Amino acid sequence: MGEQALLAVRTLAPMDGEPDGAALVGQATYRADDRYEIVDGEQRDKPVGDEQVAGVRYVGQVVVSNPTGRPQALDVLLQIPAGAVAASGAVATRTVRLHLGPYRTEAVEHAWYFPAPGGFRQAGAAVSRGEAPVARAPSREVRVLAVATAGDPTSWAHVSQHAPLDEVVAALQRRNLAELDLGRVAWRMRDPVAFARITAALAERLVYHDVLWSYALVHGDRPRLAEWLSRQDALLRTLGALDCGLVRTEPLERGEYHHLEYAPLLNARAHALGARRQVLNDGLAAQWGALLLRMALVADPAPRDWLEAAQALLAMDRVDDALAVLPRADGADVPLQRAYLDAWVAAGQGDVGQARAAAAPHADHPVARWQRRFASVVSMLDEAAGGPAATADREDREGRLAELARQEPALAARVEGDAVVLDHANLAAARVRVYPMDVELLFSREPFLAAAGERFTQVAPAFEAEVALDASGRTAWALPAALARTNAVVEVAAGPIRRVVTHLASDLAVTVTAPYGRLVVRRGGAPLPAAYVKAYARRHDGGVAFFKDGYTDLRGAFDYATLSTDDLDRVARFALLVVHDEAGAAVLEAEPPPR
Repeated sequence: MGEQALLAVRTLAPMDGEPDGAALVGQATYRADDRYEIVDGEQRDKPVGDEQVAGVRYVGQVVVSNPTGRPQALDVLLQIPAGAVAASGAVATRTVRLHLGPYRTEAVEHAWYFPAPGGFRQAGAAVSRGEAPVARAPSREVRVLAVATAGDPTSWAHVSQHAPLDEVVAALQRRNLAELDLGRVAWRMRDPVAFARITAALAERLVYHDVLWSYALVHGDRPRLAEWLSRQDALLRTLGALDCGLVRTEPLERGEYHHLEYAPLLNARAHALGARRQVLNDGLAAQWGALLLRMALVADPAPRDWLEAAQALLAMDRVDDALAVLPRADGADVPLQRAYLDAWVAAGQGDVGQARAAAAPHADHPVARWQRRFASVVSMLDEAAGGPAATADREDREGRLAELARQEPALAARVEGDAVVLDHANLAAARVRVYPMDVELLFSREPFLAAAGERFTQVAPAFEAEVALDASGRTAWALPAALARTNAVVEVAAGPIRRVVTHLASDLAVTVTAPYGRLVVRRGGAPLPAAYVKAYARRHDGGVAFFKDGYTDLRGAFDYATLSTDDLDRVARFALLVVHDEAGAAVLEAEPPPR
């Protein structure tokens, strides 16, 4: 069986008759490198006449319009001039099929250049529908010259390529530079005089051109080279923090590195877990890595770098490392930030006088954000010294939480010797019930003591009494003589608050404000700083796991519920252990703050 083939043949043939005028056609020619001009702020086409130049690319545009109310399928025959060579993917002769809706217009283009001077004919575009002529553009004779003798000598295409240097500079000084393709004069920039004058004219008008300025590498022009280098972002990022004598590549100054602040940033663990330290906050870990890289690329990091390193170490609870780094930050040109960090460090070390000396001068700082911060430090120092707590600023989240916590009814119960001591706030009376117990059996069966206390409420207490609470916020209630030497569970209820404690030796007073996830540790009525607090959480699925630990501050306060994670969403209840080397230990429970 033989192979089958389809042969299609296309030829050009003359069409008989005159066009019927059912379509309109227009044809124009433009110089590709000087196609437009700006007139009164508007861009307009610049068609050329019958004179063209050899070696220059031209674009022919044919515009076809359908002036009728019916759609038309039209064929447009395009031909480049005789003697020309097709350019930009065009062909010498081609037919374009157009589907024009009513009153629609469409343009098609082709390009060419003449390889040599001479006189040539350019046939006009012909539009047909089937075999019937519809419209035809007029043909014309084209004169091709080796060098242009006509045209606009003031055009940028002419000035940039052919005018003397003085005219080029004058054009750059007076014309709208947004209208000019400045890259056209790049060929002139190898001349040192042209380079100096052209870049000076542009710089005077606050215009920079990367290609033109790059010739500073050829001429060794250090000022222009510094300007060019300052804009080579990819190269400068590769160089890192380097001072090459021309431009400072320091990422902070270039805006490529930013000091970020994480507030509040609260870590789950106060001590390292395992042999390797890890920064669990992703944002802080990235910031810390960028800071280390920036400091590693310079021989002598600046004091400001060491101050930022100290702040980051403190944010990671690496206090000893921060204290070792902080002296190297002396002389940092950020005295306000250094004063705040000094106050924070001094407060953390218990040096109230040094903390106050660093913070007090800035408590009235004109910048509201810093004023709030320093005022918060001073307020904390006043409160730690026994003074009243200041009213929190509405933009101070931590201060508002502390203020709301102070207004909330609070009750804590503990046993001191043979007395039950109640630390309370915003309460007038409480009911006390005493249940004898087997401590060893109780703790072995139920680590969460409050849950164990629920069992005792189902039996009659051995003793029950109504206790009036002292206005001072601290009430001591002596156990009955018959129960003073008995292990017992003591239940204290005041309104909606209920506390359960064991009759054990303890010298700690822990007040928990559960709605805000805060506790305050006191000893002998005074705040107890540096008490270790460990929080375990019972999750909604029933599992019990470590949640957070840390130390109380100068006010004896500790936030046991806040983390920079979503772990709190899964907590059903907290069990809190408070330990102090001299004051003993206490175990208590709390509900998680509402979400």
